Amino acid sequence: MKLEKIRLEKIKVDGDLQVRDKINEDAVREYADVIRGGGKMPPVTVFFDGKSYHLADGWHRYFGHKQAAFPEIEAEIHDGTRRDAILFALSANDKHGLRRTNADKRRSVLVILEDFEWSEWNNTKISEVCGVSATFVDKIRKEMNTPEPVIRKVIRGGVEYEMDTSKMGRIAEYAPIPPMDEKEQKIEEMATEFQAIAEENEALKAKLAVKSMDVSEEDKQSAQELIDELRATIKSQEAQIKGLTASRDAYQQKNAELLKQVNYWKKQVPKAA
Repeated sequence: MKLEKIRLEKIKVDGDLQVRDKINEDAVREYADVIRGGGKMPPVTVFFDGKSYHLADGWHRYFGHKQAAFPEIEAEIHDGTRRDAILFALSANDKHGLRRTNADKRRSVLVILEDFEWSEWNNTKISEVCGVSATFVDKIRKEMNTPEPVIRKVIRGGVEYEMDTSKMGRIAEYAPIPPMDEKEQKIEEMATEFQAIAEENEALKAKLAVKSMDVSEEDKQSAQELIDELRATIKSQEAQIKGLTASRDAYQQKNAELLKQVNYWKKQVPKAA
């Protein structure tokens, strides 16, 4: 990962990468005012595939710079594809700006469940990637009438692989159910608030530590800026690791399925001969 300024026109703002339910125009105007006034905004996150820069996190900051007529924006640049950018965007909380709403979280889960490859993941893996609960994922699955894959380890011909057995035999019928009720929404909101409070507490601890340092005010300011930058980097890397881990697991599963097919055809060749 590297940090540098990029011209806005070089960044691809693909609609599929915008995992929020909608852009908050009030937030964009507020950010634009801050930028015009010389305020410093955290960098956006982009993925570079060798040709294009795909915007993964920081849409409100991007449009804030555009509205303020600033031609460049500071960005954290990761090597990766458009799909890597989507996985990162799914769990990015945009902690420097608007917190995700339940509609934002729902859209993140739908992106996974409507994808040919990612929809094969179980609820736990999807919840980790999207930063929501497994119960939240299960509820949306049932609304879509798409049962969770049942992955079992199977050994055949001395080869161990994973098989989705949810489609074997009769597939469970799920009746459509209504969206989350008020109590469930409250629980989800409280979980989000709790996480935000925990992050704020950590930030306050860091500020208190900086204030107690026996150095000049200028050095304290520099230390605080460094801490803020490192926190943002850690958050960004945590989200990226979640996405990469999930992607790796999916490829391992596909590889296991291919090994199974190879074994099957090895047995069929002598019979055919």
